[in-house]
Amino acid sequence: MSRLSPAALLIVGAFMVPVFIELPVVLSFVGIDLPMPVSLGIGVVAFALVLVWSEVSETPDAADA
Repeated sequence: MSRLSPAALLIVGAFMVPVFIELPVVLSFVGIDLPMPVSLGIGVVAFALVLVWSEVSETPDAADA
C-alpha cells in the first residue's frame, strides 16, 4: 500500500514542476549551463524515486512485527 495518498503525490508533483523548470535559469546565474531536457529528466527521475519510496517503504507498525 502506498505511503502517500494520491492527493499528496499530486502536491509533490505540483511542487516539483516549477522547481525543475526554473533550475536551468537559477544555475545560469552561477555559470552552469543545464539544458531544459536534462532538468526535466532529473525531475522525472526524482518524482519516480518518490513514487518508488512511497510504494516500498514500510509503515512503522509493519517494522515492529
